[in-house]
Amino acid sequence: MKYAMRNCPLNILVLLLSVLAFSAPSLAEGPAVRADSLADQTAKSGADTLSIEVSGLVCEFCARGLEKSFKKNKKEQVLNISVDMDSSVVSIDLTAGAEISDKDIRKIINDNGLSVVKIDRGKSSK
Repeated sequence: MKYAMRNCPLNILVLLLSVLAFSAPSLAEGPAVRADSLADQTAKSGADTLSIEVSGLVCEFCARGLEKSFKKNKKEQVLNISVDMDSSVVSIDLTAGAEISDKDIRKIINDNGLSVVKIDRGKSSK
């Protein structure tokens, strides 16, 4: 019994190495690469891209909170969202046929302690 207890960590190590050995080929391939980038998907679908200029965007915490709010409240409509801190612009790629009203955009942004300066709606240029 003393021998089995002393080798217990070794048994766990052997087990872990066995698991890694069987999964190594899939790990070596790296993360799955999507055939189309989000920009390509947006362009192909003809989805709208919203460009929203905001004021009060001063930190990364504000930007991440805004991204989370749009993804949580409008997850069916939002394909991609990015926040440019330097220009204080939020870019939202909508899924094909989806719409978000100016009222909803303003509410989500205001609820995050920011204010909307301008909302520009346009088709994807790619």
